[in-house]
Amino acid sequence: MKRLQGCGTLGIGRETVISLAKANYIIYIGDIIEENKINEIQNQFRKETGNEDIFLDILDLSKINTINKFVEKIKKNCKNVDILICNAGIMNTPYMLDEKGIEMQSSVNYFGHYKLIQSLLDSIITTKGRIIILSSVVNYQVHEIDLEAFISKKKYRRLGNYALSKVSLNMLMKDIYENYSSSGIKIFSVHPGVVRTTLYKYDLFSNLFVKYFPFMCKTPKDGSLTSVYLALESDDKLVSGQYYFDCEVVPCNPLVDNKEERKKLIEYTKSLNL
Repeated sequence: MKRLQGCGTLGIGRETVISLAKANYIIYIGDIIEENKINEIQNQFRKETGNEDIFLDILDLSKINTINKFVEKIKKNCKNVDILICNAGIMNTPYMLDEKGIEMQSSVNYFGHYKLIQSLLDSIITTKGRIIILSSVVNYQVHEIDLEAFISKKKYRRLGNYALSKVSLNMLMKDIYENYSSSGIKIFSVHPGVVRTTLYKYDLFSNLFVKYFPFMCKTPKDGSLTSVYLALESDDKLVSGQYYFDCEVVPCNPLVDNKEERKKLIEYTKSLNL
């Protein structure tokens, strides 16, 4: 039976879990959740899907210690990882720093996922597995990687930093593709669309738009379809190292293919010793 890591307990992540649980995957979910709620939510998933192999644990991507603990449990319980779905994200938050001094959107959306992927990469290579990263169409707004924006309050822009974190994910996807595709792994990034979730709670305009014009937004299930497609479709029908929307390859931000900017980002990320 194949093993899936990542996803979440709400929104797109929840719908992804449900779809892949019904496809008989063994699923390990990481999410920010109260410890006394783990069994309750875990059992709800199991009851709803008929799959007893769903396991939930605490994972806060802004905190390295929870990433390390989550990875340790994964490696203890399963030698290999067939699919890793990087679904977590926050948007337009007030300026905050994580414990490493990194701006919070950048920490959760990009640096935390970088750490998670790197920690599980050997397990994914073993199975010639897949990595699916949720990005966003706003990544097209970024034309250069400003490293100071990852930490500086002066340079902080709510949507700007969200866009920076998402283009960084696309650049990470491309970097892993170029360095590890020879090992047989597949990696993709995804724009799920504008989806009716709690992602927009810090953005008044977007929150009102989603609330009062729901017919113009995707449901969480619809938003999960491309991730599920990339998890289940046969290798010969997928193009690794590409950006997907509505189950089709779409052009990346040209910045993603800028090797100097990508090198700058990756070297900076490595220098943090996450």
